[in-house]
This record gives sequence, C-alpha cells and structure tokens, in this order.
Amino acid sequence: MNRAVQQMDDDCTREKGFVKRSTAYRVQHAQVAAFKVYFCPLYILHYSSDLFVVDYNQMCGDFKVLCMLLGQQSGYTKFPCFLCEWDSRARDEHWKKKDWPIQANLTPGSKNICHQSLINPEKVLLPLLHIKPGIMKQFVEALNKNGTCFQYLCTQFPLLSDAKVKEGIFVGRDIQKLIKNKMFSSTMTQVEEAYAEFTNVVSGFLGKKKDPEYGRLVNVMLGKF
Repeated sequence: MNRAVQQMDDDCTREKGFVKRSTAYRVQHAQVAAFKVYFCPLYILHYSSDLFVVDYNQMCGDFKVLCMLLGQQSGYTKFPCFLCEWDSRARDEHWKKKDWPIQANLTPGSKNICHQSLINPEKVLLPLLHIKPGIMKQFVEALNKNGTCFQYLCTQFPLLSDAKVKEGIFVGRDIQKLIKNKMFSSTMTQVEEAYAEFTNVVSGFLGKKKDPEYGRLVNVMLGKF
C-alpha cells in the first residue's frame, strides 16, 4: 500500500493542475486508525484495489473523498446525498419537507451516480466537523435578512463578504465566537431561538465530551428546526 501511495503522490506532484486531496480515515474494532493518502481524481479508481484491500467496520472522511469513493458526481449535483434523495434544487421544499425518500441504491447512471461504489454506504460515518458548520449554514439561510438577528450577525464579521454571511459560511472559530456571544441570542425572535438547541448539541454531542442524553438533545434540536 505504501508503494502505491508514494507512486500516486509522485504522479500528482508531476502533473500540473492536480490537487492533493485530504485525509481518509478507517475505524476498525472500536479503535481509530488513520492513514494519510493524497488523492487525485484520475488515480482514485486505478489505485483503489491497493489502498482499500484491508477490511473495515466503519469509514469516516472528508465529504469530497467520500463522494469519490461512493462513485458520485463531483459537482453541481441534483441528488448529492448518499443517504436519501434530497433534491438540492428544490429550494421551495427545503424548509417544508422533512422526510425524503431513502437512497435505495447507488447504481451508475442514475441520480448523479457516475461509477461503481468502492465502499458500503451503510458503513460510512458522517464527520462531525462537517455537521456543525452545516447546521449553522441552514440556520443562517433561514433567518429574516431584514431582521435584528441577521443585522447583528453582519456586524460581528465585518471582514467576511456579504455573500458568505448570507449563505451562512462560517468556520469553527466563527461559530464558537457566536456561541460565546450572549448578545447574539438576545436579538432572536421566538422562532429563531432554535439556535439555543443547536448550541446544546454543540456542547453535548459535537464537542470533545458526549452528554449521556445526547440523543434527546439532537431530537429536540431537530424538532425546533
């Protein structure tokens, strides 16, 4: 495996325009083992047999890496989720429809599936570092852009572009800054106070420590959203 990874790294370095991809993770027998792999789009399928010859119980990694391993289209997809048939272009239904059909199969040629999946989608773990910014993004997008809460939010990040703030594109340190800001919570309406449940999930589930009742915290947050 090391020889294949080194060859891939050399090829990626030589070929202009290729980008080194991020870290892939493997979880086996309740112990987390990580190995760093530099992925190139044109080499991922060629080297798949060398890189993933080991058995695994669960797999977790960057969404772009998981997208390639699951054989999905890389960009501008109508059905980007491998768990359900969530329609990214049906914006009118994003805040009305909560139950979407389960993604029954990942058949190449159907619903933005380009290649045969290299891993079992049932064994994929969603990375927590992506979940937190994702929830924050959904919250900000649903805010009344003329409301007090959103206007106050804009004043807290003067260096961010208006487009990023409106789309709710924040990194971890930005989210932590807002969580610690008591004034931000006071500007919210009763509906927007679902944010309080989000902060409970961040501290009790998405952080370093897990609350014994983290399942209840998540369900309460989902009900508020």
